[in-house]
Amino acid sequence: MPLHSINPHRRKASGCRAWALALAVAGIALFRAAPGHAVRLPEYQLKAVFLFNFAKFVEWPVADSVESTTGHSSGVLSIGILGDDPFGDAFDAIEGQWVGGRILAITRADRLQELEACQILFVPSSEEKRLERVVAYFRGRNALLVGETEGFAHRGGMINFFYQGNKIRFEVNVDVIEETDLKVSAKLLKLARIVRGQGSEGGVR
Repeated sequence: MPLHSINPHRRKASGCRAWALALAVAGIALFRAAPGHAVRLPEYQLKAVFLFNFAKFVEWPVADSVESTTGHSSGVLSIGILGDDPFGDAFDAIEGQWVGGRILAITRADRLQELEACQILFVPSSEEKRLERVVAYFRGRNALLVGETEGFAHRGGMINFFYQGNKIRFEVNVDVIEETDLKVSAKLLKLARIVRGQGSEGGVR
């Protein structure tokens, strides 16, 4: 029986395609399931799925407006990760894929100036101490600010991940988003816990 050699690059590419497919399928499941679903993926793979799908359910201004407010090319949709990256290789298989007519790019940086062109900015819990600075810096830039820190959505953030039991859910501060030119799909809002206002007076609906 003949032996066939396995090209390691082909095997790696195949693995990437398999993960990308799994990610896409999981993403479909997430957005069809009720809030508080239990998709059994590691925490940051699951959050990567959410971020990938947020890009599909948020509309940014037209190309010339995007370039004027973010300086980013209209052909690229960039997800920025501030500070220490908790995602590991979760985005590796999908970076360069098309989402909403744009090519997905991942930008990792510690300096805000290096992330100002991102359409989506993820602020990990390790960056809580400079949250106010982040919010102030990105005000008016039409960047979707996503976090995972308690109170993030009341302190100028737009979308925040939180745990309900052992399930990851997300909340959306519609008042903060309404101050921008971003348009969030009603389908996404139906899956979210809606938050209003900023600061300690912010409420939940």
